[in-house]
Amino acid sequence: MKCPNCHREIPVGYHTCPYCKRTLNTYNQSNNPSISNQNRVKSRALNKGTKILILVISIFLLLTAIIAGAVALLLHTANNNHSVPAVSSENAITRTEWIAMLADQEGYTDCKNDKSYFDDINQSNDNFKKIQACAEWEILDKGGSFLPNDKATTEFAVITAVKSIGLQFISANDKPIRTDSEIIHFYKEKTGDRFDNQSYIDADYATKILNNTKQIKEGIKLKNSDSVEYKDNVKKIDTSSIKIQGNKATTLQPVKVGDILVIEPCDAYPSGKALKIKKVKGENIEFTTPGLDEFLGAYTFSGEASPVVTAVSSSDKDTTVKIETGNADTTPTVTPAAITPLALAGNEIPTSTSTSPFNYDIKLSKKVGNVKISGTISLKKLIMRVDEFNAVGITVKNCNAHLSYDLESKISVSGKTETKIPVRVDAKLFGVLGAAIKITVKIGIDGSVSVISSTTVTETMKYKQGALPIFRQTNTPPQTDLELKVKGYVNPEICIAGEVFNVDMFDFGGTIGVFNAEASTNKYGCLDIKAYVPLDLFINSQDSVLGKLKIKISWKMYAKDDGFVSQGKLCIKGSQGYAFLESKNRIKNARIKKIFIEKNISKLPLELKEQVKDLKEFDSNYYDVPYEFATSMAAWKLMDIKQKYGRHAFCGMGGARTSCESSYMFQKFVREAMDSPHVDNCARVCHSPSLKGMKLTIGEGAATNPFDDIFKTENIIVMGSNTTEAHPIVANRIIKAAKSKTATLTVLDVRQIQLSKYGEQLTIPFESNLLVLNMMAFVILSEKLYDMEFIESRCIGFEEYKKSILNDPFANPLYMKNVVGYEYLAEQIPQVARTYASKKSMFFWGLGITEHLDGSYAVMAITQLALLTGNVGREGTGLMPLRGQNNVQGACDTGCLPYFGPDYSTPKEIGLMTPQLIDEMIAGRVKAMYVMGEDIAHIHPNQNKIHKGLENLELIISNELFMNEITKMADIIFGIKSAYEKTGVYVNAMRNLHLSQPLVQTDLPDDWEVLRDIENKINGKFHYKNSEDVWNETKEAVGTRFSGASYKMLLENRNKGMQWPITKEHTPILHLKTFRTPDGKGKFQYHQYKLREQVKKLVNKESFAKNEFYLTTGRTIVQYNNAAQTQECEALNSKYDKDIVLASIEDKDRIGSEQIIMRTKYGETSVLAIKFVKTIKPGTLFCTFHHASSKINYIFGDEADELIMTARFKSLRVEIEPIYGNIA
Repeated sequence: MKCPNCHREIPVGYHTCPYCKRTLNTYNQSNNPSISNQNRVKSRALNKGTKILILVISIFLLLTAIIAGAVALLLHTANNNHSVPAVSSENAITRTEWIAMLADQEGYTDCKNDKSYFDDINQSNDNFKKIQACAEWEILDKGGSFLPNDKATTEFAVITAVKSIGLQFISANDKPIRTDSEIIHFYKEKTGDRFDNQSYIDADYATKILNNTKQIKEGIKLKNSDSVEYKDNVKKIDTSSIKIQGNKATTLQPVKVGDILVIEPCDAYPSGKALKIKKVKGENIEFTTPGLDEFLGAYTFSGEASPVVTAVSSSDKDTTVKIETGNADTTPTVTPAAITPLALAGNEIPTSTSTSPFNYDIKLSKKVGNVKISGTISLKKLIMRVDEFNAVGITVKNCNAHLSYDLESKISVSGKTETKIPVRVDAKLFGVLGAAIKITVKIGIDGSVSVISSTTVTETMKYKQGALPIFRQTNTPPQTDLELKVKGYVNPEICIAGEVFNVDMFDFGGTIGVFNAEASTNKYGCLDIKAYVPLDLFINSQDSVLGKLKIKISWKMYAKDDGFVSQGKLCIKGSQGYAFLESKNRIKNARIKKIFIEKNISKLPLELKEQVKDLKEFDSNYYDVPYEFATSMAAWKLMDIKQKYGRHAFCGMGGARTSCESSYMFQKFVREAMDSPHVDNCARVCHSPSLKGMKLTIGEGAATNPFDDIFKTENIIVMGSNTTEAHPIVANRIIKAAKSKTATLTVLDVRQIQLSKYGEQLTIPFESNLLVLNMMAFVILSEKLYDMEFIESRCIGFEEYKKSILNDPFANPLYMKNVVGYEYLAEQIPQVARTYASKKSMFFWGLGITEHLDGSYAVMAITQLALLTGNVGREGTGLMPLRGQNNVQGACDTGCLPYFGPDYSTPKEIGLMTPQLIDEMIAGRVKAMYVMGEDIAHIHPNQNKIHKGLENLELIISNELFMNEITKMADIIFGIKSAYEKTGVYVNAMRNLHLSQPLVQTDLPDDWEVLRDIENKINGKFHYKNSEDVWNETKEAVGTRFSGASYKMLLENRNKGMQWPITKEHTPILHLKTFRTPDGKGKFQYHQYKLREQVKKLVNKESFAKNEFYLTTGRTIVQYNNAAQTQECEALNSKYDKDIVLASIEDKDRIGSEQIIMRTKYGETSVLAIKFVKTIKPGTLFCTFHHASSKINYIFGDEADELIMTARFKSLRVEIEPIYGNIA
């Protein structure tokens, strides 16, 4: 089949010509949305009289503010909901068809290598050269399978399309910075499209992607100067000197193999042409197209241009939107686009000599029922000025650009109803710079309104290599005339957000003017407003297609701009991690295991036995039981076990996902209700070494400073923390400080992490934390960089510590020259130490420090660096352990530890730590466990051993949200409130207390309520009516830290929170005058590094077996540790639904497979997919542990921190087995 327009042959299955983009078959008005929209004025009777109608009326009264606000959206928020319709498998195009379309448009039609880069593509494929060319230009990743007949997904199409125009090379330090997810985000930002990454594309949508790509890359129409500098090996020739046919040519010019010839733009080659000589025989030559980096030196331009408005559309089918060119006398004549690097690389970028319109009038009209809306939105004096644009090779070095325009609007409405007009204006700017103006008019009206508004905007972009673009915007105050004849009122009842018109989300807030306004705050702190004609109102809205009017209350999570911790930003879990609240898998009742009833039926008290016959079956394993019955069964069995085996036969494992009230109640239940000392929490597998190491040296195991001191420090060290993934709110601050150059940044880790883009990275060996930290101390001591005044006034043990360090051969940085592959650290470590000692410095660390054999000693070494240099106890300094779960600090503060009671007091009896309790279970001495929000059967180490111990128990009680691994083993289960549904206090990683209040109402009990109700059936001593009763006792029990933190005070400081210790005021910075040790002094204690594992083998130059690797583990940003909640959030889990092993690209041949099993003497993992990357050192691996089915924690043993038994999760020698074939 041939295209009727360009007469080129069309591949089978295309609905649009891939060359000229002509729609095939009959082309009429019914296929043209803009024509169709103009001819379809359709009246609709819309719902009236609702509160949402009244809110929309009020919004329109502030149309001026919305239009002025639309200006701010010009370059910052091009996020229209342009959703992509679902495409069936039958209509979807293949990956080969997509690449053919892309290659044809962008000119990737010839390849250098005839040997296939893929194991399922050969020269018999009609599109072999195009696929090869795309691989050579790094549009496709070489190696493995191409899957030519698989359907093309939107993700695959968008990523390859963006890569085809070279955008992945706009980077820092000449290295691509755009990951696949960043490329997709970039495309969505530029186009406004919204799509499911894994949805298929048909030919029509493929054409749309190609057109979007073309618009993104189109060159600049300049008025003034531009220049191109070629490399020394380039010869410029004109068309009279050469005759070209295909990839062969004839020329009289003297040339040799390897020469590069450039024909600059001319009539024959409007975009220019570059040739690389491949073969010379007399006057005849053969050539290929060279890469940009082979011939392009530098490209510079400056000047002015008018962006060309390419599209104006309405997403409402009943709205007519029409663009008209203005008649201003100042319309400039625009010269053809200058030579562009992509044009010289062989891509045919068309140029034009036509003039570009300067002014645009956007006419819109709509009729709904008896209401008429009409008006004009005018863009005037639209101009782009570029002061400087400089590119060297394919790397952009500098860009200073300014966009300015006047925006005028004239809108009039008459009639009575409500409706909405979303309008989008797209403009093409310089190269990849794009602009979009979104204006949404929402109207609810009884009468008539007219608004005339005008404003002037200047938008500036500045870019330098190595930094992100900086945008600045200036506006003139809008001048507005408002004529109002309307009846309306507002009476919203809004707590957070609402969803109107199917998917339209809005945030509501503001102040009320003088028109009969009433404003009050309800008990949850949400604004209740009753008023006539609100005069100062803001609404942040996403446009959506207006379908049949529906009103639905939905959820949207956001951070308040004045939030002290969040600073107005949420990580992806914060913004999207609430969907589990409505999950069908949520535990919304109490359950008891059937086999538990069967085993105990003969011993049950009569009143319980009689109720068993009425129990309802939940599934094959559990009964769905009344709450009262469940608490009675729990109380009876706990007392039965205590009487039979003694009080030490019971233990409790608390989690950090609940409130301080529940954590306090949990340890009290274990210690008082059951009279057992055995209580522990999830800190056992994370930051217990931080508490231990800091408490031994400075008397307090918590962060010393607020996060905002990041903006007051001069130097930041991050060690053993993938902060952008595990602590994004902290990472936001660190990145901001590093980018603004207020602080230097050094990252120390066993692998390259994202944070290192903003500073210097030292990649260190496995098990070398203490080694590196002692080396830093050696440099500070040997070069006398320490603060002697601080040491003498505030510390003890310095001289002995100094002598030990300086006489330790392991502490000298020169020792690193013996560590094969890490010799460079001998020079890098001293420089890090000097910077730390000479500047106000903050030291951040995560589980990469604590989850080691010497975790506590490494934390002590960090605190001693601060003591040496005075980098503690003052603003802009500090020791900052980055705790993980939302209340692990609070769980420790309230006494959920076997060796500390509330407020870190000494309990009447020291209990056992979790690994010791597992041993007791296996020995038969511990027979019952109460688990509160902690999946010990998943995230703890040596799972084969743990499961053996748990199976030996007679009773497991679990408070949980979902059926995770431990809950599946539980005998009695209580469904409880989540953090979104309860009132309670949480303590974050910087000691900040925050009173959380429910966003959703539920009849489920809180953790503390379950504990109270069970205890009252044992002893009857827990007399608490509400969470405030529990808190009042908690804050007194944790008196030196919480005593002044009443609910009232916390409510008054709800946005900011309060940092403990809290009396009348809070304490942002610890240790200002004294340390929290018995004598107030900081204590130096030296511990020598022990040579072992990877470092030992490297020093001794021992060989590594082919299947021998060192594994470290960690988190990904979209999942919580055990993924219990995040697996139930599709928006999160779809981004990372299985654990993946990362390995060095240099080990690809050594491993020889894309799937492996990892083994140790303790167990083996499931079959895991492996991904080869550049950020991992050879011989090492990284893997997450979120999904229990991966069995990652089955390969870890009992090896743990020497002082506190925290598992060695961050360094493990493993043997791998390559697996061939697909994962089952």
